[in-house]
Amino acid sequence: MPTSPADSSDPTRHDPSVAPASIIESSDHAIIGRSNDGTVTIWSRGAARLFGIPAPEAIGRRLNMLLPETHEDEPAELLGRVARGEYIEHLETRRLTRDGATVDVALSLSPMLAPDGTVVGSLTIGRDITDRKHADRALYEREARIRAIFDTALDGIITINRRGLIESVNGATERLFGYPAADLIGNNVSMLMPSPYREAHDGYLARAAATGHAPVVGMTREVAGLRRDGTTFPMELSVSEVDHMHIYVGVVRDITSRKRAEERLHKADRLASVGSLAAGLGHDISNVLLPVRTHLAIIESMDQPEAMREHLDAIHRSVRYMLKLTGSLHLLALDPDDPDASAPTTDVADWWDRHGPLLAQSLPSGVRLVASIPHAMPEAAIAPHQLTQAVLNLLVNASDAVSASGTVRVWADAADGHVRVAVTDDGVGMTPEVRRHALDAFFTTKKRGLGTGLGLSIVNGIVGGVGGTVSIESEPGAGTTVVLEVPAVAHDPHAGRAVLDAVITVADDRFAGLVGVVLRAAGITARRADEADPATTALWICDGTPARADALAAFAAMPDHVVVCCDPTPGLALPDRVLRIEKAAPFDTVRARLGEAVDRFAPDRPAAL
Repeated sequence: MPTSPADSSDPTRHDPSVAPASIIESSDHAIIGRSNDGTVTIWSRGAARLFGIPAPEAIGRRLNMLLPETHEDEPAELLGRVARGEYIEHLETRRLTRDGATVDVALSLSPMLAPDGTVVGSLTIGRDITDRKHADRALYEREARIRAIFDTALDGIITINRRGLIESVNGATERLFGYPAADLIGNNVSMLMPSPYREAHDGYLARAAATGHAPVVGMTREVAGLRRDGTTFPMELSVSEVDHMHIYVGVVRDITSRKRAEERLHKADRLASVGSLAAGLGHDISNVLLPVRTHLAIIESMDQPEAMREHLDAIHRSVRYMLKLTGSLHLLALDPDDPDASAPTTDVADWWDRHGPLLAQSLPSGVRLVASIPHAMPEAAIAPHQLTQAVLNLLVNASDAVSASGTVRVWADAADGHVRVAVTDDGVGMTPEVRRHALDAFFTTKKRGLGTGLGLSIVNGIVGGVGGTVSIESEPGAGTTVVLEVPAVAHDPHAGRAVLDAVITVADDRFAGLVGVVLRAAGITARRADEADPATTALWICDGTPARADALAAFAAMPDHVVVCCDPTPGLALPDRVLRIEKAAPFDTVRARLGEAVDRFAPDRPAAL
């Protein structure tokens, strides 16, 4: 009968391949001996502890109940290999305990040999690795989660070693720079940098390694990135260091859109400030010219020598130039007193019927004006005074480009949800370089003193403010066509609600003009008035005087109505809903406050401030 290893009747007791019983019993590992048919002949205390089965119950049995269903064929395969004299080291597998719990085990199997070298069984040494496997699985899952976050992050993540060689990148980095990961890993990260950053990078890493100090670690700064196609782009770079791993981690974000938005905002700020200043300057110059013109008229009514007449004509020419210049300055700021300012859309044919004769006066007498404006068109999503301002700028430019007997054509059409209004001339045309910069502020090809370089930039700002575009078609010697394309308005026959606008009742003309420019840049119709009618006005910008306290409190209390109070009188009690603006505040502060008002007034309108 099979016995425990301490039994002197054990047939393998004298086999030199069988470890002494004292060693077997003192080992923490599970030590199991089997005959060639799988019957248990040795069952150590470690085996009893691991599987929950004492030796008397295990010896003499095959114990197939310790095998999970997925491993039922494993013992036969293992015992067959050992029977052929094979040694099996560190096999990781699973077994069941007496109570059905699964344990992870690492097994080593060796043959038990008779004195003549015949394999008479196998000796298995097993140890419980359940805790380690759980830790491994937890680590794997944690690393998988981290990798998923790493790969799905919107920002590019790059790790490099102390020599600057890339060790890993995520998918965003591949998309950002245009390289697959395989082309990046193992290469110097300087390949993603344009000059002069590329040449300086390795020296920077060497200094950081020598001094132990890397100034950029822990900082976020703006740098340039180099794509695979050779183009560069602005990006934000944040660098951190993993000390114990001797690697740097860089997080990069493409800020191209943000930089463009900042550039547009700075240009809008500049134009708004210039517009407000120029409008006031034009007004002051006009006031100065009025008495000059009056005195000239008086002098001309007197008998003067012919030589004096020549001097008077020269003065007249200068005055006319100044008047033309002040007219151009007024075009830099929208006129809040224009009766068209309250109309958010334009019937282009009707607009031309009313304003065409006046606009024609901007052309020299010898220049022919041809208009082609069909009546069967949808209305354009631009206020009449804005369209007048834009087209007047184009006509002035055209008059400077054509010959004394040239032709200027104003035409319009509608298609694909847009209305186009264009001015075509048969003048000198533009070179590609001029055409490329024509919409830039302060760009001009005219001689000094004959142009501000703001005309087309203003047109672009007006049309862009209503969601439209400006395009230029021109070749040297072949004339120029400037097309204004704005959204068409689809009329709702059931719409009965009055159009709500913004009213400015601020007494300070220049501040009122500035407010108007900012609001119109956000696409809000704004006009000046003496009082605000809550039935047709939802946004009121007013002075904060005691006389208005009750009216603005009542206005602010109405649903969907917003009040902006400018320089409120000290001690004036205002409802919490009333926004406050200091006229002396920086322009950015004024614009931000008006932006808050616009957000309340029209929350669904795209942000423009």
